Amino acid sequence: VPIGGAYRLIDVPMSNCINSGINKVYILTQFNSASLNRHIARAYNSGTGVTFGDGYVEVLAATQTPGEQGKKWFQGTADAVRQFHWLFEDPRSKDIEDVLILSGDHLYRMDYMDFVKNHRESGADITLSCLPMDDR
Repeated sequence: VPIGGAYRLIDVPMSNCINSGINKVYILTQFNSASLNRHIARAYNSGTGVTFGDGYVEVLAATQTPGEQGKKWFQGTADAVRQFHWLFEDPRSKDIEDVLILSGDHLYRMDYMDFVKNHRESGADITLSCLPMDDR
């Protein structure tokens, strides 16, 4: 979704990642994602001035498989993560201690490392971030 001219909503969590020092990013996309994939490739891959050190930004598109079950796209964020669970066993992920599952369609600014620090200090298995909203 375009915002502010040349930007997309995905740039918000990407900016938060960059400013938080997070340099290993997988982006899980749904169907009809060609425009988003093109934007990610242009904005965050080599030659753009955005550096990820030894990290990466990799787009993983939703796929369909043959048969009745394969005709369904992701059934939400949790299902997308479930279908790509093999990423956590990828050799490139061996040194990753924490995983952030972020929404690509919200406007917010957050230092993810403060969030991760609080999560680690709490000893919790899972930590959620949310904000109270007015009833209006």
